Amino acid sequence: MKTTIYTINGDVAKENVAINESIFNTTVDEALLHQSVRIFEANQRTLAAHVRDRREVRGGGKKPWRQKGTGRARAGSNRSPLWIGGGKAHGARNTRSYKGILTRNMRQLALFGTLTRKLADKELFVVESLGNAQTPLKTKTVHDRLASFVQARGHKGSFEGTSIAIITNDRDDAMKRATRNIPNVTIAHPTSLHPHLLLTHRYVIVTTAALETINAIFSQREAAQA
Repeated sequence: MKTTIYTINGDVAKENVAINESIFNTTVDEALLHQSVRIFEANQRTLAAHVRDRREVRGGGKKPWRQKGTGRARAGSNRSPLWIGGGKAHGARNTRSYKGILTRNMRQLALFGTLTRKLADKELFVVESLGNAQTPLKTKTVHDRLASFVQARGHKGSFEGTSIAIITNDRDDAMKRATRNIPNVTIAHPTSLHPHLLLTHRYVIVTTAALETINAIFSQREAAQA
């Protein structure tokens, strides 16, 4: 399987470069992609809403009236959900868990399917590098480079509001500082890739070094499984 490597300005640097077919040309399982995104969002969920049930509401220790002989319904506590000021029945609880689990094989298949879809839809691009190491990255410089890149690759409309995920091996803060004031641009390392990140961004830009890391990671896994 072949792909094209671009410069950050959007020009073609190399053509017909071989890439790992087992990663970028697999079967896209729609149900698995949906499941992986849903579980990821559920695992990020924080439970803040919490109401008190009748055990947690203060008071209600005394029986309101005797059991028989009053003509009224039986009542054991004025903190029953039937009473004003009582506990809440079936209310929100912060002890509930929405956590979900995907097996390692499912996570890998979902990631491969997402990369395959992005590449097939011409929304994943491989670039040589993001900038010159001798020149400090500036926000305006990165913004202009990304804008010119997506426009050169056939993006229709304004660059503003276009979401881009940049996959790079660079772990320093230079790129993060240069992009943190650009809306909808996310920097990620190849080891932290997941379908939710790729599917929630319109374009995915992968550096050649990051592509080699992705190939190395999953080649080692395939060798270990064999």
